[in-house]
Amino acid sequence: MAARSPLDDWKHQAAGARPTRPGAPAKSKRRSRLLFALIPLLLAGGTALGLLFYIRSKPEPQFLSLSVVEYDKWPNNAFAEQDGKGLRDEFFPNGKVVSQGQERADMILGELAALGDRAGKNPSQAVVIHVCALAAVDRGEVAILPAKADPGNPGTWLPLGQLLDAVGKIGGHRLLILDLRPVGEPRLGQAGDELAPELHAQLSKAEKADRLPYIVVAQCVPAEYPYVSPELRRGVLAEYLRRGLAGGADQAGNGDGQVSAEELVAFARSGVAHWLARHQAPAVAPARYGRGGDFELLSVPKNRPPDEPIDEAPADPPKIVEQWKTLDGWQSRGVLHQAPRTFRQLSEAVVRADRLWTGGLPADLVEGKLVKEASELETQRQSLALNEYPLASVGRVRRVGIPKDKEAEIKKVWLPLIEPLGRPPAKKPDDAKKDEAPKPVQLPEKLPETTPYDGTVSITLQAIDDLTKDPTIDQLRQYADLLHGLKPPPGPSHQELLVLDFFADSQIRYRDLWPAESPRVALRAAIESWAAATTDGRVFKRIEKPLGEANADFRTALLEFFVPNEDVRARSVQSLRELANRYRRVTEFGRAFEKAAGEWEETVALLPLVAGFVPENATARRDLDDSWAALVTKAAAVRDELDRETDAATLDRLAEDLKAQRKQFRGLLKAVPADATPAEWRARLRLPVWSPDERAQRTAETNKAAAELADRVMRETPPRSADDAGARSGDQRRFAEVATQRVKRANDLLNLAVGEAVAAKSGVEWRRAFADRFVERYRSETTPAGRARFAWLLHPGDLPALPDRPGAPPNDPGAQARRDAERAFARWLASDHLEPLAKSLSDQPADAAKALAQELRKAAQRLNTWEP
Repeated sequence: MAARSPLDDWKHQAAGARPTRPGAPAKSKRRSRLLFALIPLLLAGGTALGLLFYIRSKPEPQFLSLSVVEYDKWPNNAFAEQDGKGLRDEFFPNGKVVSQGQERADMILGELAALGDRAGKNPSQAVVIHVCALAAVDRGEVAILPAKADPGNPGTWLPLGQLLDAVGKIGGHRLLILDLRPVGEPRLGQAGDELAPELHAQLSKAEKADRLPYIVVAQCVPAEYPYVSPELRRGVLAEYLRRGLAGGADQAGNGDGQVSAEELVAFARSGVAHWLARHQAPAVAPARYGRGGDFELLSVPKNRPPDEPIDEAPADPPKIVEQWKTLDGWQSRGVLHQAPRTFRQLSEAVVRADRLWTGGLPADLVEGKLVKEASELETQRQSLALNEYPLASVGRVRRVGIPKDKEAEIKKVWLPLIEPLGRPPAKKPDDAKKDEAPKPVQLPEKLPETTPYDGTVSITLQAIDDLTKDPTIDQLRQYADLLHGLKPPPGPSHQELLVLDFFADSQIRYRDLWPAESPRVALRAAIESWAAATTDGRVFKRIEKPLGEANADFRTALLEFFVPNEDVRARSVQSLRELANRYRRVTEFGRAFEKAAGEWEETVALLPLVAGFVPENATARRDLDDSWAALVTKAAAVRDELDRETDAATLDRLAEDLKAQRKQFRGLLKAVPADATPAEWRARLRLPVWSPDERAQRTAETNKAAAELADRVMRETPPRSADDAGARSGDQRRFAEVATQRVKRANDLLNLAVGEAVAAKSGVEWRRAFADRFVERYRSETTPAGRARFAWLLHPGDLPALPDRPGAPPNDPGAQARRDAERAFARWLASDHLEPLAKSLSDQPADAAKALAQELRKAAQRLNTWEP
């Protein structure tokens, strides 16, 4: 017999037999055979028990997603609800997603307490908690923001420690997924880079203190593309969690058909890091914390859920596109000058709607809210608009300007009629009687009606200056008849027409002795006087003295025509000739002031809306920073010059300089570098510098590029991320750069508004410095003009443009300041110019003078009762 080897003995023992010795009794052999026969039965029974154990222990964790989507006073949280519902619907059908009813911290804690009660009924069942919300830092403490969290009141926030303690009270295996997203807005007390380091520091401290007897995976990235994706229709972390639960985590792990918590965390970390790297974004991978042991989450589904196709993000809904066009129309119509805070409110509403839509909210919900808000703002704009000036004048028409196409059309029709009126009278034949008057030019029975009527009057009066050297009384009368033959619009006659009628009246005593040039210079001065009188009312105090002096000389010159002294009348002509230039200088200053104020308003309307944008490209970032700094400096120079005694040339030069700098700055905002990612394109397309057509075209191109990139990345296998301390803190350098820039720009804006900056603070102190204190300063101003200086920086979320209490004035003081200034200017013109002139003329022994006085009194009455 061959000798037995140790392996033979091992096999024999495995079969349930002892090693046999030569000559062993036959009884032992029979027992061995019996045991050997029982082995199949024992194996079958063990297998059945194993299968039964497997079936009974199939992991089915309880699932709770706390996904805060919309906030009252904070930005929206993109795709938060889709993240929670996607995980529940595919893998935890009995789970719960809470995306409403999270207005307060106690409501969130209540959901966790209820989950603990459910988990207590089945201690062997694991628990998965998903939290997707905005978070903030105050005094070094991280807090999760409920939907109604007040930026200035941390008592309405949910401290992270309380949430961790609430999860700690739940028994059994737990996986806590913290997808927290920072807010980068200094007016809310957050620069954007403080959350991540504080979050990881707090979790590390809790882990060392043994306060995390469960697994935590924590991520802190902005709720912006590419950290969330319209193509994936969810956040990137949620997408890799979904793919991991569908089997990807097990394939990357031990391949035993089960997805464990540790496998899922490792898979998600690697996937997110890979996605961000391929999108050229800061690689802030999720980090793992806690001392809980690994446990099985679920069995890999036999029918693995298919990956959803990656399609291009849909085009903007039509009503959002329509409101972008409305905003563009408001811009071109000068609404930002008339009601600047209302304009800002619409800007913020459209941008917010765009973010809500691209952040996953249903189009009908977003559109309905935007249309309602836009309709209210249009009503608000109309209520703030200035009423029409109560007097018509050529000076006002020329100040506003006549469209070139209309001017050409009027000249084409009217010049053939006007030119004959300006020709010198034909010489009388020798046999003509001495007192026989030359025949007047025959006008057509039906005059052409050209529009605008104001333009026709303006061009006709200009013809008196251009076509007639020294118009006779008869020629003046024909000009007047020509204009009176037109069908004027409702309202008062043009003020210059009253002067024309006065000089065309031959019944005034000694009228034929007046200098031939007197009507021409008087009309010219009258036109220029009304041009000066119809400048922006806010410049009134700056022009009151020179305009008042000129008006006094105009009254004197007009009255001197009644003095029976040829030298006096000649002096009056000379005075009127000089007055045109004096009025013109007043007008030039007024227009320069308006221009400078307008460039200032255009600039401060733009700056707050783009302050948070920082390009990825280093060169583009540097160029934009330099341009921003120059724009702020030049805006300050214009503001300072508006506040001091200056001249028209200086104001005009500074205004042109500011305009050119703003044009360059806007160009840099639109100059997207060749290597720009879809993320940068999407950030730039939210800036208010694109036309609606440009935005639509660029958005379509960006959506296509983003979808192609997402498809490529999702086909790649992510390399495994190293699980080290460095990965926990993440790459914060880029976030720190952006945050520093945000704070600098916020301080630049504060300096422009109030001449002071805010020291480096955070949280509620920062909020109070940047917003609350500013609102208090605004409220402390007693006049609309004082408030208008600061109102442009007020965010609609901090103070609405409409009154915040019944009966209070609107918080759009720019419109009210204009109204007050125009009213004061109108009352001054009535009391200091028209009424004194009317009184003096009514004392003259001429019906034409009395008629002119009567019309001037009517004009004064209109100005005195006019409410702008």
